[in-house]
Amino acid sequence: MNAPIRTSRQLTFIYFAIVAFAIITFHFAMIDTMIETMERVYAKERISKDVEEAKIYFHHHGEKKVVLSKMSRAYLGDESLPSYVLFPESVKSGEVVELIQGYKPNLEMFGVKEQYIDEKGIERNLYLVHYDEVYEASEGKVFKNQFIQLSISILLLFVSLIVVLLIARRLTQPLSNLTRYLENRATDDQSAIPVPDGIVTREIVLLVNQLNLLQEKNARLIERERAFNRRASHELRTPLMVIRGAANLLKRKVTSEFEQRQVHRLEQATHEMTDYIETLLMLSQIDREMDELVEINVSRKEVQEWITHFDDLHVTSKTSQVSFELTMPDDVLFAMPLPAFKIVVVNLLKNAFEAVIHGVESLDEEQVISLDVSNHKFGLMDSGEGLSGTHNPDGHGLGLVIVKDICNQYGYQFELSERVGSYGCVAIVEKPSEQGTNVH
Repeated sequence: MNAPIRTSRQLTFIYFAIVAFAIITFHFAMIDTMIETMERVYAKERISKDVEEAKIYFHHHGEKKVVLSKMSRAYLGDESLPSYVLFPESVKSGEVVELIQGYKPNLEMFGVKEQYIDEKGIERNLYLVHYDEVYEASEGKVFKNQFIQLSISILLLFVSLIVVLLIARRLTQPLSNLTRYLENRATDDQSAIPVPDGIVTREIVLLVNQLNLLQEKNARLIERERAFNRRASHELRTPLMVIRGAANLLKRKVTSEFEQRQVHRLEQATHEMTDYIETLLMLSQIDREMDELVEINVSRKEVQEWITHFDDLHVTSKTSQVSFELTMPDDVLFAMPLPAFKIVVVNLLKNAFEAVIHGVESLDEEQVISLDVSNHKFGLMDSGEGLSGTHNPDGHGLGLVIVKDICNQYGYQFELSERVGSYGCVAIVEKPSEQGTNVH
């Protein structure tokens, strides 16, 4: 599933929110780490001094525990250690650790375990426990002060976010206006695109100028193509009529089979040239909006006549039997003019026929070209060379180029794919979604 396309303001908000969250998280982590580190360093320095005092005291006195200060207590031997003081089992000698259970529920305690040898040479464990209520109270005040500072920082970040969004809105407003203008602009509008309102930057002006240059260039190319198609089509019609007339006269007089075959090839060539000229002339006159198109009824009889006529024209080019199978109801609907649909069918037939003739190595067996027609969908399947090897994406001649052009003009999709499990190709012309059109 494709991700949604967000606006510039949404992206600005998301990126700013990520940065703000990272700053706040870093701030919290830094405060917590700093306080914990300072507390551990302080406890370690204090314990190192108290341990030496405890060793001197135990050396001169026979007691097993001593209160060194309000914050430190020392114990000699495991049996003298209070039950509420629990050292980790894996504690090493001389290592300052945070105790599992403290003197008070909310009071952190640190301790150290060291080896002590008394005057009799007996090695015993010396434990020193340190806790500082004043530091704990100060720690809470530090957190409180930091929380106030953090609240102020969050408020400043919120104000900064509003300012950034306003700046982004002012900067992107011309681009948004230009986008809305282009969305509402008619597809056949060739007038110059105006510079949008708002704070106009150099980039916006360059973008509008480039769009106008591109539009002007496309308009010239389209008009030149249409003018060429109109003029070339009209100029070629006259010599083609002369050639067709001469072919009809020759057809009455020739007697040999060789001469008749040449006359038939001449007629076939003039018919194909006439179809191409009519197609180019029609494409140059296409200038209608999609919502103005009407659906037409195409009968099975008409499609069958196109197939039969195509088969008759190319009968002399076949070196094997090529049959056509048509699957179609009595009437179907298509949202394009009937001549355009005929051009699509005939050109796909020609492309499939040429693929079969040039692509099949053995021409002894009968080759089948299947046609399947339904509402707003036309499918054709052949047994030719397929898309591998020397495949030309434009097909044979101008056939597929014309089909693609017609499909683009009338909102249809054209797809040419490899035939699954066999030789040949599958060509499909289909409307992606039914649109509201009037039946004619």
